[in-house]
Amino acid sequence: MTAKIPRSVLDTKSLSRAKALSAWEENIGVMYGIRLVDKASDDFFAKVDAYQFETLMLGECQTVAQSYERSRFRISRDLIDCYAIQLQEKGAWTRRDNGDEASGGDILVLDKAQPQSIAMTDSTTLHLFVPRAVLAPLLSEPDAHNMQVLRASTPLASLLRGHVHNLWRNAAHLDIDEAAGVVQPTVQLIAAAMNGRVAPETLNGIDTALGGAVRRYVNRAALDPDLSVDVVAKAFGISKRKTYYLFQAYDGFEAYVRRQRLRLVHAALRSSAYAGTSITDLAEAHGFTQRKNFNDAFRKAYGMTPSQVRELARQGASDSPDSPGSARWRDWIAGM
Repeated sequence: MTAKIPRSVLDTKSLSRAKALSAWEENIGVMYGIRLVDKASDDFFAKVDAYQFETLMLGECQTVAQSYERSRFRISRDLIDCYAIQLQEKGAWTRRDNGDEASGGDILVLDKAQPQSIAMTDSTTLHLFVPRAVLAPLLSEPDAHNMQVLRASTPLASLLRGHVHNLWRNAAHLDIDEAAGVVQPTVQLIAAAMNGRVAPETLNGIDTALGGAVRRYVNRAALDPDLSVDVVAKAFGISKRKTYYLFQAYDGFEAYVRRQRLRLVHAALRSSAYAGTSITDLAEAHGFTQRKNFNDAFRKAYGMTPSQVRELARQGASDSPDSPGSARWRDWIAGM
């Protein structure tokens, strides 16, 4: 069995204020000099929970208000050379040299090879660290992105945010090989968002993120009788041809929707909440009006009849195709 990806956690909440500050300064001091906004407060805390995705590092940081300074002296001393993609989840930051601001939904790009001066409120952020050698070849101007703000309202930033959120939600369940497989599309999507355009070398990353967003939309709307390629294409501002293309690997749009509806029926058959609902009624509620066609499709998908699945659930069986362990993997794949 392949090992899970490496994880590192720093949490100061159980420490005294002095020890908490010391631990934080020791860790953040690798990159920044810090200064607390409220030096007299006893409420200081900092928590960083990080995962290693091969060459990338993804972490969540929660901390109180403070300022961060990355000077030329510090840059020459630590020689850290990477980009940090910072998703502002809670709180806000201000650029101290010119007053530019960003808040929830925005993405801040920090080039660690260049100076930075930032003030932040109490905040929660997601940070994705990418080595310059990995990302710079895909950027049109590699040195022109320090302190760049990718606004939440822009399509590419929205795709990037959704992709990083999905990485974070599933990080604890990934093994090393699985994590390595997401590095290239992630870097391609970051480059497209930073460049503000989709270049041929970043197209695969865009399609990966867009496909995940479209499939999540379809998953949520699977029981809508009006769901169609036209509806999906309009929702994402893409062509019908592009929508069909995004579902090619899933045997087409209609086949994908049918599988999603079958999955929902399968879950309902195993749920005690629907124990008194007939299989026919469940099938119709999930878009299957022809009982024979439903039975054939269900047996093909799960290797057993709807009645057998319901009976196994009554007996307390847990080794079905939708067991919790596989659900985590399915959710991960859906976001790719």
